Amino acid sequence: MQVLERVGIESSVVDPDKCIGCGACIEHCVFKARSIVRDKCAVDKEKCFGCGLCTTVCSTGAVRLIRARSH
Repeated sequence: MQVLERVGIESSVVDPDKCIGCGACIEHCVFKARSIVRDKCAVDKEKCFGCGLCTTVCSTGAVRLIRARSH
């Protein structure tokens, strides 16, 4: 079994004013780090690896990567 480690220093965040709750980012997240909460996308920071795929499929530009806080 291959163990994944966080390779980036980034994590994704969602601008709730731009998010339309379409679910495109959820469908494409290979880490299952997204869900819909109150009709908007929410990110589980523990599961997000900061790969950026979600930013490429968001049609409204609501998703962006930011520097993750160190624990």
